Amino acid sequence: PPSDRKFDLAVAIALGLAYVALSSGERVMVRVLGGTGNAIEPVFLHGRHRIVELARKLRAIKPGGQYDLAPALARELQSTRHAGKVFIVSDFLMMLNSVTRGLGLFGAAAMDVTAVQVLGGLEIKGQGLDGDVEVVDSESGERLRVAIGPREREQYRQTMLRLTHELKAFCLKRGLHYALYTTDQSFQDFFLRAVTDLGLAH
Repeated sequence: PPSDRKFDLAVAIALGLAYVALSSGERVMVRVLGGTGNAIEPVFLHGRHRIVELARKLRAIKPGGQYDLAPALARELQSTRHAGKVFIVSDFLMMLNSVTRGLGLFGAAAMDVTAVQVLGGLEIKGQGLDGDVEVVDSESGERLRVAIGPREREQYRQTMLRLTHELKAFCLKRGLHYALYTTDQSFQDFFLRAVTDLGLAH
């Protein structure tokens, strides 16, 4: 649902993480996978004043389309010469095996990886899924007409929660970090807790 503002808040998380790193004297590179808009040049940024430029570029990106994460992350890994901290901010609503293969590549390359999953509060509850609706199969792309009632909506909610649990379990098993943000949470509380838990602030 548009009122979740999921993409806007994902951008806010990315900018927040970038600002913490830039303020600490670290270099930051942001890459955008998928969506539409002008591509962000893959160069390292220095100095916290660059956050304004980065925010302007990220705000111009529009989300959309389906994405196969594993080959996309493999291409990114080939262009990355140095090990370091990597934050992947996404809703991860795609084939789970593609997500785990992609994250596993960075883990195997000795990267310090954090998966930040951003989901809409209304999205998780199945807001708007009622009556006859069209859904898209995430594996085949096939469009289906289905009837949604209270039972189906609860099944949907449980499936969404199970996917987040499976992704978190994979990350913990592989020594990767995982953080979940749902848009019905306080952004400030989440971010302060996340940067502390990830060792970015004390």
